[in-house]
Amino acid sequence: MVIDAAGLPRDWFLTGPDGAQVALTSEPVVTVGEPLMAVSVLRNGLRRGVALLPDLYGARQVAEGTFIRLLPNFQGETIEVFATYPPRRASVPAVRAFIDLLVEAAVRYQTALAEPSPPP
Repeated sequence: MVIDAAGLPRDWFLTGPDGAQVALTSEPVVTVGEPLMAVSVLRNGLRRGVALLPDLYGARQVAEGTFIRLLPNFQGETIEVFATYPPRRASVPAVRAFIDLLVEAAVRYQTALAEPSPPP
């Protein structure tokens, strides 16, 4: 399954523990526009298949035992996320609070990813 969103490659480029890079190319059976749709199709539709999902969407499914991680020692490409807003809007209390909330959530998420997983 390929998540066909703007800016994402259709081919998968993975990095192994030794830093070696591997490119995976295939014709997708299903193409979706966002990761949440891929999760939904795998959980409720196909019930089998392979998708390269961001940890934000896949880690929970793996923890619940719904999905398995096929290549646990490999990582996909890192994608940066940005919050943009018009000039001088950062000084508006509601906007500033929202930005602070995003930063706090990102730090909590990164901390949770860095913690070792409990054994199965």
